[in-house]
Amino acid sequence: MDQPDANGDRPPGARLTGDRTIDTTATMNDQDASLLDLDYASAFPEALDSRNMDMTARCLFAALRADDLVWLRNIDQATFSTVLEVMEPANTIDRLAAAHRDISQAMLGQLGIMSMQTIAWQYTDLLTEILRIRTDATSKNPSGVSSADTSLTLRDYNTLLRSARDLGDRDFAALLWTRLHESWLRPDVNSWNYYMAAAVLHKQHDEMSRFNHRVTPFFQMCRRVAQPGRMFQSYRTGQNSVGDHVVKCFREMLQQGVAANEESYLVVITAAAREGDLDVVKSVLRRVWGVDVDAVMADAEEAESSTTTDEESLGTKALPKDSPAYPTAKLLFTVADAFSKNNTLPTALRLVDHLSRAYDIPIRDETWSLLFEWTFILAIPRGHTSKHFSEGKLPIQAVLSLWDTMVAAPYHVQPTMGMYDRLIKNLTSRQMIPLVLDKMQEGLRLYNISRLQTRALWRRLVKALYRRRHLRKGKKSDPKAASLEALRADWEIADLHRARNLIRVKRWLRLMLQTLRRSGYVDNGMYSGELSLRVIPRTLLEWRDFAPTRTRYEVEGGILEIKIRTEEEMDAKAEVRVQKGEMYMETLQKVKRLVGHAWLGAHRVRVPRRLLDFDNKRGGRSKTKPTA
Repeated sequence: MDQPDANGDRPPGARLTGDRTIDTTATMNDQDASLLDLDYASAFPEALDSRNMDMTARCLFAALRADDLVWLRNIDQATFSTVLEVMEPANTIDRLAAAHRDISQAMLGQLGIMSMQTIAWQYTDLLTEILRIRTDATSKNPSGVSSADTSLTLRDYNTLLRSARDLGDRDFAALLWTRLHESWLRPDVNSWNYYMAAAVLHKQHDEMSRFNHRVTPFFQMCRRVAQPGRMFQSYRTGQNSVGDHVVKCFREMLQQGVAANEESYLVVITAAAREGDLDVVKSVLRRVWGVDVDAVMADAEEAESSTTTDEESLGTKALPKDSPAYPTAKLLFTVADAFSKNNTLPTALRLVDHLSRAYDIPIRDETWSLLFEWTFILAIPRGHTSKHFSEGKLPIQAVLSLWDTMVAAPYHVQPTMGMYDRLIKNLTSRQMIPLVLDKMQEGLRLYNISRLQTRALWRRLVKALYRRRHLRKGKKSDPKAASLEALRADWEIADLHRARNLIRVKRWLRLMLQTLRRSGYVDNGMYSGELSLRVIPRTLLEWRDFAPTRTRYEVEGGILEIKIRTEEEMDAKAEVRVQKGEMYMETLQKVKRLVGHAWLGAHRVRVPRRLLDFDNKRGGRSKTKPTA
């Protein structure tokens, strides 16, 4: 498939305008044409009943390859609506997007996987190709031959607009919006919400842009230029800004008599916050939910000490539970995001707590994770050259303070690996080595849990393959059992989490050792002989699977050097890694997917560099070994 260009723009061959012939290899596994060798007519109903995305796509493209336009034309409208819902990203790649959230561009190379932005583009292409199949089958209908009604319904457009939002594709949403109006359909509140959100969340999966949403004068200036760099292409500020677009759509929606709901207001808040317009954010909170942000902050101490939970006394508007604007946990997340990225984290924390108490809404883990991430960002020590990022700066100890608040009563938050990663980075910058070691042990327990879960899912997949291989001829498999494609997807997502967490665990140890190697720390008495001569060596022994081969650091009276493993041990470990990878790939080749076969590197085995260096001397091994 076409790859993004150097600036991160959509590939020139992207199928959005409907002016290209269908290329069934653009997003799919073109290594094995046998995936389309199936009885699509009989497999199609079962694929829809089991919500099997890959099998559904295989049936459609198998019929296309067979040029069976009659069968494609006779798919009735209700069935095609189900097809679009089965193919919706929320059912397929949302978990993958969540796993990619903390993966940087550098980490992509370490993991050997495709970027989430490329995956999102490929999935958009897949949806447009399915629509193209439907359109082509209709357009080639000979005169006098009856067929099902193939026009898209409002339900279909809402499904597709929701998909465009989840994929972060503003252009796809704009195309659908145009076609919706050309079909003389009247958009409802969900249509408007998805369309506006697609503009706000454009390129939300781009590794280069999603880490640059903090509102600073410098970043805002970069978004106003005629041709912004890739890091700032997700939305514009100033003229023709994302905020102007959303406000215009919101007003048009109201003029057409469509009543707004909670999600409508949340989109407006997010768009305004990205432009740094907190006045609009505060206005929406006041008009819709009766929250006076300035009054809440001015009276924070009194509100926190109040023993009543009456909404009116806390300065919120009493809304019936069935009101379209009644707040949910989404409001807490949106408020946390809006004020945090605008460098006002204390306001974000106070408002989240205030709204949670007023409307009795539990604070979800994703909201705590967001607040903790922004606390970490705003507490990073900045030099005098980083004046662009000085606004909203927090004391470095704020990270540990929020941590202690989260894990204690009444919140009892269970920290994630991402939270541990940020806390340990903060603690190492403060040279708090004993506490770092404690948190590393806690984080290691989480990593071991993810490793065991991954193994369990792999055994489940292998057992399912065994059962299918030994199923008696003519006997049907259990329709309630998960498909092999679903089991493979479960394992791949879990293994991606495990691999990402492994990188984090190794990084913690490296950060701790780097802190020890910094000069001047031993002389000031920070590290006692017990810590440097006993605790650290014992930790390295316990963490030997994650430790560098050789490490050295300063102790009182000299330099201590520790060698963890021999060259022979490293060679043996590398060989085992390759053999295990080949075993995994051999198994996965028995569960091939048409869609996304290579998204997570399932088409190759990565050979460690040390084996390459050894084999190259013998004229041997390539860097990756294709297994297809």
